[in-house]
Amino acid sequence: MSVSSNLLSANTSEIETDTSGWTAGANTTLAQSTRFFTGSKSLLLTRTTSAGAASATTATRVAVTAGTVYTAYAYAALIVAAAGRTLTVQVDWWAASTGGTAISPSATAMATLANSTAWNTPPPILIATAPAGAAYASVTVTVAGMSTSEAVAVDSIALGPANRIPGNLLDYNTQGCEVSGAGWAVAGNCSQSRASSTSFEGWYSLSTTSIAAGDMINRVATFYPATAGTEYLGYLWVNAPVTGSVLLELRWYDSGGGFVSVSQATWTVTASTWTRVSVIGSTPAGASQVRLSFQPAATAAAQTWLTDQAALMVAPNEAGNALGYGPYGTEVGTSAWSVTGGALARSTTAALEGVASLALTCTGGVDAVLTPAAAIPVTAGTAYVYRPAVRPPTDSASYTVRLDWLDGAGSVIRQTTAAWSFGTGASSSWSYSYTADVAPTGAVAVRPYLTRSSPSAGEVWLVDRQFIGAGGLTAQVTSLGTQYGARITVTGLTTGARTTWGLWRTSPDGTQTPVRGYGGDLTGTTITGDIAVADDFESPLGTPVTYYLKTWTAGTDWISYSTDSVTLPYPDELRVVIKDPSLPAGTRLFTVTTSPSWTRAARQGEYTVRRRARPVILTDVRASRKGSLTLTTETLEERDALWWLLDSGHTLMLQWPAGWGEDDVYVQVGDVEEGRPSSYAGQADREWTLALTEVDRPVGALIGSASRTWQTILSGYATWADVLAHYTSWFGVLTGVEGT
Repeated sequence: MSVSSNLLSANTSEIETDTSGWTAGANTTLAQSTRFFTGSKSLLLTRTTSAGAASATTATRVAVTAGTVYTAYAYAALIVAAAGRTLTVQVDWWAASTGGTAISPSATAMATLANSTAWNTPPPILIATAPAGAAYASVTVTVAGMSTSEAVAVDSIALGPANRIPGNLLDYNTQGCEVSGAGWAVAGNCSQSRASSTSFEGWYSLSTTSIAAGDMINRVATFYPATAGTEYLGYLWVNAPVTGSVLLELRWYDSGGGFVSVSQATWTVTASTWTRVSVIGSTPAGASQVRLSFQPAATAAAQTWLTDQAALMVAPNEAGNALGYGPYGTEVGTSAWSVTGGALARSTTAALEGVASLALTCTGGVDAVLTPAAAIPVTAGTAYVYRPAVRPPTDSASYTVRLDWLDGAGSVIRQTTAAWSFGTGASSSWSYSYTADVAPTGAVAVRPYLTRSSPSAGEVWLVDRQFIGAGGLTAQVTSLGTQYGARITVTGLTTGARTTWGLWRTSPDGTQTPVRGYGGDLTGTTITGDIAVADDFESPLGTPVTYYLKTWTAGTDWISYSTDSVTLPYPDELRVVIKDPSLPAGTRLFTVTTSPSWTRAARQGEYTVRRRARPVILTDVRASRKGSLTLTTETLEERDALWWLLDSGHTLMLQWPAGWGEDDVYVQVGDVEEGRPSSYAGQADREWTLALTEVDRPVGALIGSASRTWQTILSGYATWADVLAHYTSWFGVLTGVEGT
């Protein structure tokens, strides 16, 4: 038994500096004593006049929270052995830090001190709930029955929140039986009491003693509410008198206390060793209450089984995990998993959650493959991630994860694979891997495989906290339609708590080109949320490409994802797409009259050498292409759209129909000629001649969006004041990036 944190200061608790943390009670003087329970000093209380009690109260009140359960205790030792002395620890609750009247007191039962100079153990223990209105508390220690001038030492005084197991539905006393065994009720072939000789935590454990050989039954006395369909975990620590069998149960009841059903787990425990035994179960239909039941198998009468730190709670699985708590944490067994090329066991050597992990011992000579016993249902089009925590046998070890996406007949539609490797220190720590993909069309289930290839015989891999569910780092690509680009929706950027992300387009020959973003190329963007959307207006049309997504923190700490191949359709086989890569709003289709005849000028100088027939020619790389493109526009709107593209002087991108034998090209447009094919002034047709020079892909950020118009502003904001409240510049209005 202990407090989760002692609210009393170190000097008040241990009196190592002075007695300033305490105020003497009536007929009491205070001093430091060289006697001690811990440290080197203690608080000496001396009764000054006549027989009676000596007491001391903390000089400063400590802050508390009404409704919170607190624990208090203190150790005491007589300076001279005497009989009949009793120790009480009392907590007074207050509304203010000073002054006022105590709301109410909470006190331990009187503990009789031994007729010796030994420290009293266990100490008197208080478990109390701060009452309504309580904001502060003080502690008073009182030793009664003392003679005049008699002294007693007090040490290691504590007041703090009870050290309750997080999430435990059981009250603190039922958890550890530090005050009484009232939270438990025998149900067959046993009696119960408390033992202070051995405990897992604190000073006391629950002692269950058999009346005869056979099953003993001891249960939590209270019925606890249970939510339908929710998974619960029950456990306790057992110290058995013999190596034997223990049955642990979650017993389910209806609202009237009628028995509905039971969830069970059978354990074999070793004699004289503390072992945690657990049981997991989901609330069945018709049940609304649950009790934890402990049922050891006694081999003889008068056998005493000790239990401590009992818990009943909603199973601490991760939200969204398609795996139940059993396969997630391996706290009960290994039946939810299957293996080839190895053997599975539940290991308590190391655990990331709870007290156990899944141990895969490799046979050697063949791949060791771990997979769930059953496939996991999925919804097509949703991203899923498989994330095991792994502790390898060596720092340099590696493994592979494969996701098999299955149709309704159990056939594999697609496989997703990822290789994972470890670095320095991996064998002494836990490492997560994240393998994610989007469930393909037709998929109804996924089965993950964790494979250790070519292991040595006897390799032991520990696996814990296995998660399968929606999420993970993925990207999905959709067409922007008449905007002639691709929209890449990225999810799971916060997976693994990495800080930076990047996005690249991969062409069929493997060339990777960064996707342009509003801050420049997306090659090192700070992660600010789990989801991001990138529009790629430079994606080729009619050519298959994939997108490569990567997140990283530093060095080799990174994960990545590649999308399926996507081909954006080319809109018109007779027209060219002209884009401004930085201003996609101007993208248009234009009818080609004559495609360019390209010229690549030589870069060379010819030098005549005296008395030589042949000249010396010095050369450099050949110049990029130059040519003239002739276009036809049929309307004044088309004419104005072309001038809108040309007026900026920006580098433009030309995308050609696939059958023309022309690659997408970035060009700088020189002189432009706008001609009239007809002498009739009312004719809107124009014929254009554009002088082109091929250039490299331009640098710079994306500005605006092909779909963002003034209508976007009108639809999104009621007044111009609302626009001004969101944007500080015209750039913000153009791009839609708030705060710019």
